[in-house]
Amino acid sequence: MPAVTASTRRDRFTVEPASGGLQLVDPSSPAGVQPSGLMGWSLAFSDEFNGSSLDRLKWDTVYPAWPRFLAQSPGGNRTNTDNANYYSDALATVDGSSNLVLTMAQDSTTYPGLSYKSGMVQSLKSFTTSPGSFVEMRIQVPVLSNIIWPAGWESNAATDQWPPETDIFELFGMGPGIEQNVYVTTSDKDTVHVNAPSSLTSWHTYGAWWKSDGTTVFYIDGAVSRTSSKAIGGSQYLILNLAARTGQSWPGANPTMLVDYIRSWR
Repeated sequence: MPAVTASTRRDRFTVEPASGGLQLVDPSSPAGVQPSGLMGWSLAFSDEFNGSSLDRLKWDTVYPAWPRFLAQSPGGNRTNTDNANYYSDALATVDGSSNLVLTMAQDSTTYPGLSYKSGMVQSLKSFTTSPGSFVEMRIQVPVLSNIIWPAGWESNAATDQWPPETDIFELFGMGPGIEQNVYVTTSDKDTVHVNAPSSLTSWHTYGAWWKSDGTTVFYIDGAVSRTSSKAIGGSQYLILNLAARTGQSWPGANPTMLVDYIRSWR
């Protein structure tokens, strides 16, 4: 089978002979798979997390080495705004049961001022989305606690600038419900709390159709959960992360976030 590899324009892809290199579409993705409840899409990127280790050609486990991240102290590009953790390469793993596992643990010595370490992955080096794309991820957060801040989202890929941002799945602590947000600028945003899904600790699919006009339709389990008329353009990279919220108590056991797959279509 040919391998799908990135071109100079990351939001497009070309087919080249297989050589053990980057494969944007996971060969184990079901043939012709579509976003939940929809038809007519062509798969451009996927990871089913079926191997024994994380695909490091697709994913980095820290934020980009951009000035706005590197300037953060403590932590540099291993943390982000309002995170009480830094991101450790060792805490983004594949469990051998077709899941990406992001784990949080205590560590107050590596970066004094940050009390925890956790896992994340981001796709900037391999793949970005653009208007006219659909992203879907299947996620489980097995145990809720006030400290957790798990998310599946997209962020501006073109420059060292935030926003734009699209939050496909964002959970603050115990819930109930999740956030599905669009940030055009820091002042121009559409942030909405969605009172779904009813069982946050079960497996659910979360999706976002970034329409050609720049607006976004959000989905939970194949059904429209909300729409946003805020329009953004450009390109965004994919992020899956389990952050620790500041000012919260440690729950006693290491929190985790599981991802069965992430897929993007055009």
